[in-house]
Amino acid sequence: MENTIQTKVNKIGLVGKIVSIVLIVLLSIGACGLLIGGIACAALPKEAVQISVSPTVDVLVNKTLFGKSWAEVDEMLAEANEKVGEEFDGATLEKTDGGLLVRVTDLVESRTYGIRDGLKAVIAGLIGIAGAIVTVVMFLKLCDAFRVCFSPFDEAVIKRMNIFAWTLIACAAVGCIANAVASAALAGFGSIQFNLSLTPVFTALVVFFLCMIFRYGTKLQQESDETL
Repeated sequence: MENTIQTKVNKIGLVGKIVSIVLIVLLSIGACGLLIGGIACAALPKEAVQISVSPTVDVLVNKTLFGKSWAEVDEMLAEANEKVGEEFDGATLEKTDGGLLVRVTDLVESRTYGIRDGLKAVIAGLIGIAGAIVTVVMFLKLCDAFRVCFSPFDEAVIKRMNIFAWTLIACAAVGCIANAVASAALAGFGSIQFNLSLTPVFTALVVFFLCMIFRYGTKLQQESDETL
């Protein structure tokens, strides 16, 4: 019975190791692609590519809501546009086949992005992929510990689980900071927002709990061996 459980645990560790290697290869390919894109952004002249972004909001009010008053919209449109223009800069009213189109422009100052701005996004992406690769490498080492262990309560397995949990938290924090800095660099450092994904944090907590359970199992096994 014990040998059967050990064999299953070793097989699960082997499968996990193979999946981890595949993931590392795929992440490395993605990192190479981003690196090539970053080199291209750094090599090209600053004025090679420029993108101007000016937000526009269109609201279409269906003509069925106007009922019989829709036939009189043309008469009111000029006066309405004049009043709206006085109250709201950049707002216009337009009659279309589908209904009344309310268009608002110049909500915020338009911003122009150059090729160097793309480099900031590439750097943030590389940091994120690097964190993911480190996490998968730690998971690979955990799976390798399961692959060669005599029992899931071995100290080597518990140690690897603990390291993997801390790696999850550290890489999630680094990725959060990198994304915040990249977003701030693109939108302006006036507003830095940190969006931490709770998934790796909760996963790390689950692994910590498993570590506690496995340590308790190890203690029980030692007491049983001493009794025998």
